[in-house]
Amino acid sequence: MARPTQADFEVFTVRPKQSVRDNDPSSDTYGQRIVSEVSDEAWEEAKASTQSLIDNYDANRKEQIRAERRNLLNMSDWTVASDSPLSADDLASIKTWRQELRDLPDSNADVDLIEIPACPVSGVV
Repeated sequence: MARPTQADFEVFTVRPKQSVRDNDPSSDTYGQRIVSEVSDEAWEEAKASTQSLIDNYDANRKEQIRAERRNLLNMSDWTVASDSPLSADDLASIKTWRQELRDLPDSNADVDLIEIPACPVSGVV
């Protein structure tokens, strides 16, 4: 995933349009849905919101990684229970993998280079 810039978003160069009901009684399309440009204020809000996504890219990406990590850890909790049916070798592999997951994301790492390690035992997650 590449770090986004303003050039990646049309909202910075093209005024968005919206579908609204025509409320002008003198119009031929009165009462119908028409497409019109958004107001200056709405356009500025859309650009500010998009800029916020760009500015917070690293934090948002780290949160996505944490969410995926939590999900994988939750889905594999049964593997480390006292009654786990896994072999000793598989259990050791799972414990190492779960530690690798808990170590994510490294706060100093480039978020575009962080990869979620694959589960070493098939059928676990």
